[in-house]
Amino acid sequence: MTASQHTIAGTVLTMPVKIRTATQHMAMFSVDADAAQAMIALSGLQVCRYLPGRAIVVLMLMHYVDSDLGAYHEYGTNVMVNPPGSDAHGLRALQSAAAFVHHLPVDQAFTLEAGQTIWGYPKVMADFTVRDGRQTGFDLNIDGQLAVGMEFRPGLPVPSAFTSGKQVHSTYSYRDGVIRETVGEMSLTGVRYRPGGVTVRLGEHPYAKELASLGFPKRALFSSSVGNVEMSFGDAQEVRR
Repeated sequence: MTASQHTIAGTVLTMPVKIRTATQHMAMFSVDADAAQAMIALSGLQVCRYLPGRAIVVLMLMHYVDSDLGAYHEYGTNVMVNPPGSDAHGLRALQSAAAFVHHLPVDQAFTLEAGQTIWGYPKVMADFTVRDGRQTGFDLNIDGQLAVGMEFRPGLPVPSAFTSGKQVHSTYSYRDGVIRETVGEMSLTGVRYRPGGVTVRLGEHPYAKELASLGFPKRALFSSSVGNVEMSFGDAQEVRR
C-alpha cells in the first residue's frame, strides 16, 4: 500500500509523521463536567464523567526539537471525552476515553498549516516565553494578550519499567463541522511525576476566560515531565457522530 502524502508550504509530508525528539510538561485537573461539556459543546462529543459531575482536563506544553514538522513549541488544552456515541461514565470509562484537543497554539507557520489541513487541529499562532531551570515555566501570548502561564515544579523519577514500550493513543479534533480521530504511537523516557506541582496563571485572552469557566486557576491532581517523547501518527479519519 502506498503511503499517503500531503504538500504543506511546498514540502511533501509522507505519512506517518514522526517526532524523534521532544520534551513534555503536563498537568491533569479535575473540573466541573457540565462546564467542560459547555466549553466543547460545538463538537458534539461527550465529556467522560469519571466521577459524578466531574471531568478531566489536561494542560500541556510540548517542545518539538526534531520532527517532520520542524522545531516548535505547542500548548494544548485537552478534554477527556468518550468515543462518539458512548455515554460511558465512572472510572472504568477512562480506559476507552481519548483526548479532545480544544486549544492548540503553536509558534511556527509550517506546523500550523499542517495541523489545520491534515488533522483538523485548532492550531493558532502564538508567542511562547519559556523559562528553563530547576523549574520549567512558560507564558503563552496570542494576539498580544496573555492567555495562560504555568510553572512546573520537578517531580520524582518513574522507573523506566513502568514507562517503557510504545503506547497507542487517540486524539479527537473538530474543524469545519467535522470530527476527526488521529491514532498514534508514543514512547516516553525520563518520566517524572508528582501530586499537584504546577501553578496556573490566567490572562485576558478569550482562551483564559474559557479556562476560568472551568474553575482555573486551580490545583492539579498531578503533574509530570518527560525528558524525551517519540511519536508517530498518520492521517486523521473522519468520524460520524
